[in-house]
Amino acid sequence: MNMRTHILRLLPLLLMSCGTDNSDTMVGADFIIDRDWSTPVDTVFFPVRSDTWFEAIVQGGRQEDLLIGRNRKFFFTAAVRWDDFPAVPDSFVSAGIRIEPVLFEGSSEIRIERISEDWTEGVPADSAFAVLTGGYTTPLTPGGLIPIDIDWVRTWADSAGSNRGLQISMVDDDGSFLRVAAHEDTDSTARPIVLELVYNDSATVDTARIDPVADRFDGTKSKESDYAADNEPSDTLLVGMRESLTNQAMFQLSLPEKIRTATVNRAKLILSLSGARLDEGDFIDFEVHTVLNDSITTDSIAIDAVIAASGAYAAAESSAVITLDMTSFVASWVADKVFAPRILLRATQNSGWRRYVSIVSADAPTDSLRPRLDVLFTPPRPGFEGEKR
Repeated sequence: MNMRTHILRLLPLLLMSCGTDNSDTMVGADFIIDRDWSTPVDTVFFPVRSDTWFEAIVQGGRQEDLLIGRNRKFFFTAAVRWDDFPAVPDSFVSAGIRIEPVLFEGSSEIRIERISEDWTEGVPADSAFAVLTGGYTTPLTPGGLIPIDIDWVRTWADSAGSNRGLQISMVDDDGSFLRVAAHEDTDSTARPIVLELVYNDSATVDTARIDPVADRFDGTKSKESDYAADNEPSDTLLVGMRESLTNQAMFQLSLPEKIRTATVNRAKLILSLSGARLDEGDFIDFEVHTVLNDSITTDSIAIDAVIAASGAYAAAESSAVITLDMTSFVASWVADKVFAPRILLRATQNSGWRRYVSIVSADAPTDSLRPRLDVLFTPPRPGFEGEKR
């Protein structure tokens, strides 16, 4: 066997031995075209320029609280329905509801109105609870009994089709707000809004205390409000579900000059945690969207439906950092010359109830804990300005 034969036999092995793990080296067709082998891959960490968080929407589905009244930009209204009445309607003597708030701020009268249109627990209403029939205003005494029209209750008991319950709202008073347990909050010792019914039972008069079979609240925007001003400046950002509201964080970025003509090989959004409300076995799924507004300071937020990044954090994790892969979107920003993008971070709807995390914000005093992007990139070859041949 001559030397030439040996070389030919060894050539496939030599070629195979040159293979590498491209997850770290970024070797690939585009990478080879864009990068001169003498040009090193560089890494840049750059902080988020500004951020804020805010209570956003009233989420459909399970609610463990009923919110009533005004809280910053929202005006909340609750609907409650009772069933399973203990006797025939003719025996009803009087009725009232008892509201025992978990939180009560301000002092106000409440408005009680009979709902005359179907509504579904877990489904947000289009406009409060639509069609109302009759109502009145009465002073609110937390824990006290508020009388309601006994004929309403007789009608509910006589015909299930007429039983759509009550809408409860605060009289228009800025600053009055209450939170009461919903009937779905099975872990709380707090009581939901109870209907107390006095009725004749043979020769005696009895009182039945009836828990709701359905309740929910909905919120409407009560005033124009700057989202960024809600919680800014703040050392932490709240993301997740608290008091039955979705809390979201918004970030303003500014891509540094050195990556604006580069090839982005990897990009990660790094968020440091300052706390979390998660029980054992709990988790939160996150998703990131591009904000379409021209400014982070705005009264309404529009986002791209495409999910820019996603990830999760579990109570079992020992890490105090959330890392989200943003590679494709940072690369698209560079390609489209979007150098000051805005992004929205929120928890997904399957992340559970009363689960949220506190994230160190851009206003925090410790630089190393502030939100930042970690970008691995390839500088352009001289004379090529980052464009492919």
